[in-house]
Amino acid sequence: MWPLSGNGGTWLWAKVVWGRWPEAAGTFLWKAKLPGKVRVFAWRLCKQALPIGFNLRRRHLQVHDGCPQCFVEVEDVYHVMLGCHFARQTWALTNLPWLTIENWGNNAKCWLRQLHRNVEAWEYGFALVVAWKLWHCHNLVLMENRIRSPWEVAQASRTFLHFLRERLWREI
Repeated sequence: MWPLSGNGGTWLWAKVVWGRWPEAAGTFLWKAKLPGKVRVFAWRLCKQALPIGFNLRRRHLQVHDGCPQCFVEVEDVYHVMLGCHFARQTWALTNLPWLTIENWGNNAKCWLRQLHRNVEAWEYGFALVVAWKLWHCHNLVLMENRIRSPWEVAQASRTFLHFLRERLWREI
């Protein structure tokens, strides 16, 4: 049996196909120079552990599973982060490379890993902050009935990024 694997098959397969041992789940998240609350959010996003309509209904809770921003689609992780018109408008206002941002892959973990590999470190950090702010805005609508504009979310993300540059990323 291979280390860190239940049956060893996936680790050996990764070594043969990619020529390297696979990265432990979420390692690329924990190495990001971001506050813990953003990294924990990203980890929960990767694990499909955010309390959104689809996940809550899957656990047999009686909740409305529609998107609180657009009221059109079933609220799943993809929709909250990229599919909703609110999220798309917010991402457009960030000036991050959209072709990289919209490449979701199979799930959120693939999406974040793809971002980590294809953008600069500060862009990756900024993308995580934007995703975290989108989630925060989503919760404001649900919990407090407070509606933000995509511009406000993008601006709040930029403000937080400037704070990070001054406090955490001085060497960049």
